[in-house]
Amino acid sequence: MHNDGLYSVSIEQQGSLLCTGSVDGSVYLLELSEGLTTLQRNEKSLITSMFERESKREKNLEARAKELRISKAKEAKAAEAAAQEEGNAAREPVGLPWEVKAKEVEDEFWKAVGDVNRDDI
Repeated sequence: MHNDGLYSVSIEQQGSLLCTGSVDGSVYLLELSEGLTTLQRNEKSLITSMFERESKREKNLEARAKELRISKAKEAKAAEAAAQEEGNAAREPVGLPWEVKAKEVEDEFWKAVGDVNRDDI
């Protein structure tokens, strides 16, 4: 059909003809088979139950993700509290910012290379 993205889709009221238009301006008129236009026995109830099942699944996944975020936040707070008790909180943050870590890695690289002078590059 279209090589480019679809821009519009329209279905005839009776449902047997489908018209599609793409972003390049081409238009296609499709005649749908009877199997696609005629409602099958129990199809509506089966589709409804599938949507309900998937909706519940999505809600469960969102709830699980929220639980994991809360658990990670609690762990981070506990680690920070433990570090404060040991007196290490003032010296080093629990999670290093990306720039600090990148600088540490770069310094380790130049120490490993050793004989190359960074200023000459």
